[in-house]
Amino acid sequence: PYNMVKVGSYDTSPSSAPDFSGCWGVYPYFPSGNIVASDIELGLFVIAPNYKRAGYLEGIIYNATTNDEVDDVSVEIIGRSKRSNEDGFYAIGTAEYGATTVSFTKLGYHPYTTTVNFTEGVKVELDVYLVPLDLFDITINVVDDETDLPVLEAYVALDHISNGLSYEALTNGIGSRTFQLSYEDFYDVSVSLWGYRAYCDVIEIDQQTNTIEVRLVKGYLDNFRSDLGWITTSTALTGHWTRAIPYESQGGANPGFDSPDCGKYAFVTGNSTVFGIIADDVNGGTVRLISPVMDLRTFDNPHINFYYWFYNFYGEGPLNDKMVVKISNGESTVLVTEIFGRESLYDMFEWRHLSLSINGLLEMTENMQVIFEVSDEIATPNVVEAGVDHFSISNANTTAVDVPTNHELTIYPNPFTNRLTIDRPEWRSAQLLDVQGKSIVLNWENEQVLNTNDLTAGIYFLSINGQVSKVVKR
Repeated sequence: PYNMVKVGSYDTSPSSAPDFSGCWGVYPYFPSGNIVASDIELGLFVIAPNYKRAGYLEGIIYNATTNDEVDDVSVEIIGRSKRSNEDGFYAIGTAEYGATTVSFTKLGYHPYTTTVNFTEGVKVELDVYLVPLDLFDITINVVDDETDLPVLEAYVALDHISNGLSYEALTNGIGSRTFQLSYEDFYDVSVSLWGYRAYCDVIEIDQQTNTIEVRLVKGYLDNFRSDLGWITTSTALTGHWTRAIPYESQGGANPGFDSPDCGKYAFVTGNSTVFGIIADDVNGGTVRLISPVMDLRTFDNPHINFYYWFYNFYGEGPLNDKMVVKISNGESTVLVTEIFGRESLYDMFEWRHLSLSINGLLEMTENMQVIFEVSDEIATPNVVEAGVDHFSISNANTTAVDVPTNHELTIYPNPFTNRLTIDRPEWRSAQLLDVQGKSIVLNWENEQVLNTNDLTAGIYFLSINGQVSKVVKR
């Protein structure tokens, strides 16, 4: 059946937490219609079900302007939701009869809500026409900060902070790219091209914005929002390097957020959404992440800078797995550093910043590459996860994220735990938003210090006089 509807349930272990307790096996195929259930703690149950039929609703969802079918529309009814398929078809139902509210929502369209009268065993057919939101244009012009010439084939990405809609394209032959947006709101605006320092800022965009100019500075800085040509290789079974929005694995082995830079992307070793601490960790081999080629001949005191995540715990034998950082000039490859797990498990649940001098390790050439290796020793298998973010090259040691800004605003520490200090002259108003765009009530200890004890760990956006900064609660 394509439209299965839950019409009843029986909890054999109502007092148990959602862990390993409760029912582990069910057999529903006896001629009597009885159901046998095996509870891990309370034993055998014989259940006599009293079946009733659901009421059903199905139809096709169309674009009201073009009459095209619309896929991936969320159809919600009494806490249950289904999505339309690639042909715009949806099917849903409920065992609660009578007049019921049904809502149809998709990003880029006006939501539609109606009332349907559900009757036992009856199928209602309802086609729905969703009205698209009005579109407006925003043009991003990218120029070289030194020459004022347009930058061609730069990656431009706009990420809507509130709902996750993303737009990405390359600049054209005049260094420009125009996007059609549906929502007036805050966006992460990222522009990157290898050989330049990536630009990223949070900008409020509305129908009056029209044009944004981005000036790229030559150098090397990559926040991994776009694919700039990093190479991945692997001899491992799982846990391959992937550029993604990190998805937290069981126990926090894989990070659930990126480092405290602009945007949400990072390189992580495996990013499976399957629940389980070993679902996609590095297993039985080595995974390598290799940068595109860099010309470092003009750098007097070159440093490689990055945030890293490294988790090594559990399993048999000693915790001897590691992350290795190497540098190559096209002819020779040398070790820069080795990163091991920490003695305390909880010290591994965070991004850490490193700034490493490579001056004197080998000759700087036009063919430099940085290599990140993570290995799981087969003889002593452990849970191994790693991440890399906000990679850059500098002429000196760096200790903080370099996010372009034109405002004199200092927010520290970031990431924060119980307090967040805001240091900006003559600031007038502040607003804290979660990743869904919901405003958080502020708890001020004094004119500059926010008490953040009650905030859950995660990513937030602090808006001060129209300037938005990304902050992370540990």
